[in-house]
Amino acid sequence: MRIVSSTILTSLVLILACSPSSKRPGELPGVILSSDQVKKTGLPGSTNPWTPTEGQIQELEARLPDYLMSLKDPTAHLIADSLITYHRQYLGLREGAKNLVYVNAFCQEHSSWPSNWKTEFVFVQDGGPCYFQVYYDPESKVFSRLAVNGDA
Repeated sequence: MRIVSSTILTSLVLILACSPSSKRPGELPGVILSSDQVKKTGLPGSTNPWTPTEGQIQELEARLPDYLMSLKDPTAHLIADSLITYHRQYLGLREGAKNLVYVNAFCQEHSSWPSNWKTEFVFVQDGGPCYFQVYYDPESKVFSRLAVNGDA
């Protein structure tokens, strides 16, 4: 019995360790795009970008589930429940004198996300809740403007 339990436990550990949604503690679920990469996006605020720190992104990530659950939108709750399944791109944009982090998120298992997502901005129309974007102000620690893609 002990051998069977040990085998099952080892198998579960291997499955979890090899799954695409697993990450080490403290590891970001995405990439911080460089200023040059941000400039190429053409997003509002991208002409004078800044680079968020890993600490700012970790703080953002710690607050994101609560923000999503605080919204009255049931889609935001579904996203919160499956955040571990999303890749993320973090972009430092400026609105006036304010530095904001733009989070561009998309499902890991979705077939249309490109393999170069760590270096190129991912822009997808439609796709439903597999794609969402949100702004975060690291100074005030406030999220705003959640946008979830529509369905085609």
